[in-house]
Amino acid sequence: IRDKNPFPSVCGRVCHHPCEEVCKRAEIDEPVSIMQLKRFAADYNRLHDEPHPEVIKTTKKEEIAIIGAGPSGLSCAIRLLEQGYPVTVYDEADIPGGIMTSCLPSYRLPPDLALYDINRLLDQGIKLIKNTKVGKDISFEEIKNKYDAVFIGIGAQLPAVLEVEGSNVSGVLEGLTFLKDAKKGIKTPGFGEKLIIIGGGNVAMDCAKVALRMGAKEVNVVCLETRDLALKDRMPADVWEIEESEEEGVIFFNEVGPKRILSKKGKVTGLETMICSSVYEEDGSFKPEFCDDPSPDIKGDTIIFAIGQKSDLIGFEEVETNPGGRTIKVNTITFETSVPGVFAGGDIVPGIPSVVNAIGTGAEAAISIDRYLRKVDIQEGRVRDITKIDFVRLDKEKRPRAKMKRAPVEERIKDFREIDLGYTEEEAVQEALRCISCSICSECMQCVETCEAEAIIHDQEAEYVELDIGAIVVATGFDNYDPSNKPEYGYGQTSNVITAIEFERLVSSSGPTEGHIEIDGKEPENVVFIQCVGSRDKEGHEYCSRVCCMYTAKQAHMVRDKLPNSKLTVYNTDVRAFGKGFEEFYNRVQAEDIDYRRRELDDSIQVVGNEKGVIVKAEGHPDIHADLVVLATGLVPREDSKELSRLLNINMSEDGYFLEAHPKLRPVDTFTDGVFLAGCCQSPKDIPDTVAQASSAASRACNILSQKELEIEATIAHVDESLCRGCGFCVESCPYSAIELKIINQYGYETEVASVNEALCKGCGSCAAACLNGAINHLGYTDHQILAQIKALGEK
Repeated sequence: IRDKNPFPSVCGRVCHHPCEEVCKRAEIDEPVSIMQLKRFAADYNRLHDEPHPEVIKTTKKEEIAIIGAGPSGLSCAIRLLEQGYPVTVYDEADIPGGIMTSCLPSYRLPPDLALYDINRLLDQGIKLIKNTKVGKDISFEEIKNKYDAVFIGIGAQLPAVLEVEGSNVSGVLEGLTFLKDAKKGIKTPGFGEKLIIIGGGNVAMDCAKVALRMGAKEVNVVCLETRDLALKDRMPADVWEIEESEEEGVIFFNEVGPKRILSKKGKVTGLETMICSSVYEEDGSFKPEFCDDPSPDIKGDTIIFAIGQKSDLIGFEEVETNPGGRTIKVNTITFETSVPGVFAGGDIVPGIPSVVNAIGTGAEAAISIDRYLRKVDIQEGRVRDITKIDFVRLDKEKRPRAKMKRAPVEERIKDFREIDLGYTEEEAVQEALRCISCSICSECMQCVETCEAEAIIHDQEAEYVELDIGAIVVATGFDNYDPSNKPEYGYGQTSNVITAIEFERLVSSSGPTEGHIEIDGKEPENVVFIQCVGSRDKEGHEYCSRVCCMYTAKQAHMVRDKLPNSKLTVYNTDVRAFGKGFEEFYNRVQAEDIDYRRRELDDSIQVVGNEKGVIVKAEGHPDIHADLVVLATGLVPREDSKELSRLLNINMSEDGYFLEAHPKLRPVDTFTDGVFLAGCCQSPKDIPDTVAQASSAASRACNILSQKELEIEATIAHVDESLCRGCGFCVESCPYSAIELKIINQYGYETEVASVNEALCKGCGSCAAACLNGAINHLGYTDHQILAQIKALGEK
């Protein structure tokens, strides 16, 4: 979740969750509670020692300034930092977070949870300069001159003003100012007991609920819009915000607007209203109309205007604004302003004012800034095609969403505790199970109709089964070496360095670029391949992985085919073209103007990022600038090999692969009868060798399964039960689990003695050596027989 959204704790509480509006589960019963599941995941991780984020090292020289430490600014900052840019954030407040920490009431978003997400971002290397207002403490011109690019995300934290007769008396407050004071625990001067809130949005709902918690005895909300949320003139507040306010006793006066503030001796006494007959035009534009029908006068001693917000654009005069001057004019795809190198996002630009939208605009602006600094077209390919799922099976069992527990009304209005209490682990699991996975499989059943073999069973469930088997073929394969273990190769530090497997994905027609070789949207001109990464290494894996030389030759050939004008270089030690036709193919690739440069294994090689790509520094060769470096990573044993070795009782070689019984005579057998090896679990090998070994393993398995009787080792262990005391040392020492204790009747008493499973015993002698009483001997190799042989030799 954090990979896509840097504020999961925040969005899990205050997001307006537009994703749930398009959830296909709603066509069956109710949408999946995506927001609350995100909240549960974030809270669960936080409460279970979520790993602290690592500091991100900067790799680019261009520096970027972010103005505003709200959700948009910090989202932009972390995305740029992840790409290696040094980022400095300026904010006028002493606490970062913008509206998340300054205005949103604690019952919606506890400040410690907002700061938890914020601090995780700052701790990754974002530089924050607090208490610095651009336009006052530092000029916008200074910022532009100091940094290579600028992002403006100052939000809209000034209250909008409504000119109403009588508004200059005591007891008239502004909504945002009231919320900011309440967040600090301050009661705004002029706050009384009987309040009138003017506005129908979420800020008005917050003002109403905060007022109750601050001690107001009566709260009235006056708004132009209707309470009927199905009409075009509906209240703009979210439905849950309205319902919570109603639950807490807030009184609503809908379809009326303020006409005049009533006062006495310079103090508010009430509000004279007028009927609003229409609020929005058919195109959605705001154009209220009033009529002369009778309208109520509302008594109160405090009036709070909560009719919207605007941005403080003092100091940003050179940036073009939209008509009305309340927002900055931007390209709606790239978020570029009228000033080159300056971008903007969040509530400062047109759109739905919300935390999640602010996060999205910040992330999109980061893409634009990166492209701008790399002098790449910032708009190309930015319009996304959204695939919509039209067909969903509606015969699913109806299961209403897990109901969110809320704090009781009579308790929660006493303080600022969270209203929603969150899901328990059981509730979260049950709610997640309601997802019909429409983006993966919508169960349209077309595959069932198409499959002639009738191999697809949709109602099949996972189950554990016990099988009676006579042979096992181990073909578990290998893992790829992780080149991040060797930082000198630069893997993970820059997008210009990839592994050979990632290159295969890149050139695949079903890959992210549909087969086009592109890095950061640009075709590489200089491509470097480095072989023996993780192989033939005296400090790690000393063996040769056998496949790297030839797949590097293949990939270099593919680059030459797709990018005929590119410059290709291959750093190698010894090209081992040992297979049929391999040497001929290697010679063909060399003839395609591909520069093979030989280096010793001990020679140093380093990949260093710069502003244009990377520099490859190889000992004994001149430095090379590269746009793309492909690492030929070796093959390593799977991480779970040790556990499988223990379960199957098979040996492992020093390098971590499974060990064959004999490298020449029994190359696919193990020391455990009936268990055979195939493929790279035994050692690195190419596909033809793997196929040959797999066929051999299958043949060996069939050889066992086809016989009615099997010959076993003659020299096996034998227990003299009269000497055995049932200590069990032999059971522990047997590497083949061929010995167990059994109960026998001996001299009229039940006693435990060792018993050998002759089919499993390999005659290794471990049990005989461990037996303290000398109760175990090997058939054909008893102590008496061995001593007789020694004696006979001595007589000669």
